[in-house]
Amino acid sequence: MGPFRFRLRFDLLPGANFNCPTEELEILSPPGGPNIRLRSGALGTPIKNHSTASFVGGVFSTEDEARLAAERLREALIIWAVDNQFGINLGDGKVRGGVTEAGRAFFEGQLGKPVRNDIPGIDVYPDQGQVVF
Repeated sequence: MGPFRFRLRFDLLPGANFNCPTEELEILSPPGGPNIRLRSGALGTPIKNHSTASFVGGVFSTEDEARLAAERLREALIIWAVDNQFGINLGDGKVRGGVTEAGRAFFEGQLGKPVRNDIPGIDVYPDQGQVVF
């Protein structure tokens, strides 16, 4: 199975945000390697409008490679937050609610795209094209 992508969703303190006027910002794009992008907390709106954002990375050959990259990025984000005395919630990766399998199938049928639960923290998933969270 493969390839894989990851998503690292996080929340800043209410009212805090990154002053970025675009919906998505490319952070890393090595030639021939997986890229990493910062995305807005809501589709169609700038990153600066939200206290929620996510890093999305991929594609990786294996699930382990994607998870390792996500964990390294999470560690770097923690170090950045501590150095800058910036409150951040990176979650614990546990799903505490969300869309049921029947709900997921319904939304996938309506949207024509794979649907995943919007969990704080790291989510590693198969590359299925554009995914909706």
